[in-house]
Amino acid sequence: MIKILIIISSRFPNYDLENTIEKIYKHQNFKKYHIDICIIDSDSSTFYTYKNLKNKYQNIFIEMSRNCNYEYGAYKKGHELYPDYDVYFCVQDTVYITKEIDFSVFIDSTKVGILYDKDLSNLGFLNHYNLDKVASNILGKVNINQEYYYKKNFTMCIHNTFIASKKIINDMFINLINGPKDKNETCAYERIFSLYFIYNKFNLEYFYISEDAVKINGKRSYTW
Repeated sequence: MIKILIIISSRFPNYDLENTIEKIYKHQNFKKYHIDICIIDSDSSTFYTYKNLKNKYQNIFIEMSRNCNYEYGAYKKGHELYPDYDVYFCVQDTVYITKEIDFSVFIDSTKVGILYDKDLSNLGFLNHYNLDKVASNILGKVNINQEYYYKKNFTMCIHNTFIASKKIINDMFINLINGPKDKNETCAYERIFSLYFIYNKFNLEYFYISEDAVKINGKRSYTW
C-alpha cells in the first residue's frame, strides 16, 4: 500500500485547521492508501484544537517543533521526522482540498502537483516586483539564474501547497537550504518552490482554487 504523509503547517490552530482535517477525511481514500497527517506547529501558545483533533481522529501526529520558517520549515521538519513515506502532500492549514487525489501518480519522480489560481498563478514576480530580489538571494545558491525568471511569466505554487515524491522532496531540501525568515520571504517561496520544479523539468499537475480546493483567510492577529 502506498504511504502518504500530509504535512500541515499550523500556528495558533483554530476551527480552520479542524475543517482542513475534516475535508481530508471526507475526500481522501484511506482504504486505498496508508495516509498519515503530520501537523507541524509554529510556536503556538494555544493547544485546545490539537487535543480535539487527537481525540477525534487516528493517524495524526502533532509536532511542537517551534517552527519559525513558515511552510518551508514545516515541510522540511515533517520530512526529516518522517522520511519513509512514498508521497508527501504539503499544505497550509487554511487550504481545503475538495476532491479525491490520485496519489499514485506522484510516486513518479518526474511529477509534482501544485495548487493553482487562474487569476494569479502565471504572474511569477510580475505582480510583486520587490520579491524578485528576495528570491534571487536564495535562488543564486541553487544555480537558477536570474535571467530564467526575471520579468517573465511563470507558474507559481500558490499558498506553498504541493504534492511530490519522497525523492523530489529529499533532493529539494538538499538544494533549497535557506528557509524564509519573514512574510516577504515566504511569499517569495510561492515562486521559489515552483521555479525549482520548473527548472528541474518536472511535469506539473494543477489543483485549481475554487474547483479542487478552497482557501480560507486565516483569522489570526499575530505576526511571525
